[in-house]
Amino acid sequence: PTGPLSCKYVLSSSYPREIANLINSARAQAGLPALAIDSQLAAAAQGHSSDMACFSLLSHSGSNGSTPYARVSAAGYTGKYRQEIIYAGGYPQDAFDWWMNDQIHKDAILDPSATEVGVGYAYVSDSAYGGYFTVEFGAR
Repeated sequence: PTGPLSCKYVLSSSYPREIANLINSARAQAGLPALAIDSQLAAAAQGHSSDMACFSLLSHSGSNGSTPYARVSAAGYTGKYRQEIIYAGGYPQDAFDWWMNDQIHKDAILDPSATEVGVGYAYVSDSAYGGYFTVEFGAR
């Protein structure tokens, strides 16, 4: 990346909650327990969504080369199980539908090993995709 755009990103108080609800509904339909919202996973997810929005990138690598594992650790999360899914553009239902129609992402959502989740979202109007979603799954 060459550098941040305006980096005046917009947060959504409802989008992360909507994603978590969609994930937990899918898990319930599959006979799996709901995931608890974890503030450290949410902080890592929000940081990555903001980074992707500011640098107009869609990648599991951060603009500084960080990995999902490193970002979650930096947020203070100590769980051994970690998984990340991302999406750019659209609305929560668009992201969820795309994930559920892609086997790797669907497997992450329905992984029985996961017990916790954190969701982030950021929007920058002049970025490549507008809105960027990150979901961090974990288990302690």
